[in-house]
Amino acid sequence: MSLKQALIYNLASASTCFAGFVIGVIVGEINRNFGQFIFALAGGMFLYISLAGMLAEINKKAEEEMKRNLRAGVNMMLLQTAGLATGLIIMYLFAEYGSMISF
Repeated sequence: MSLKQALIYNLASASTCFAGFVIGVIVGEINRNFGQFIFALAGGMFLYISLAGMLAEINKKAEEEMKRNLRAGVNMMLLQTAGLATGLIIMYLFAEYGSMISF
């Protein structure tokens, strides 16, 4: 990738970020109750992007371990599943009991 292409892609990415900000502000000004939906949508997109990258890497690693040794592959799968489940449980607990947290 040339420097010119990198700059164009970076500008396009920054422009979409700014456009999203403007749309969010406009929608937020129309009705204050939309704020929770905007945050939910943004959070969902961040989770989708991160999980899409992470799951591809998890799948690749699990396949490598399965080729090497079935037992190691199963152990790797169980460890990965436990990690994902722990993350989901923590997110649920924050969503359910987050209002009780105070510093």
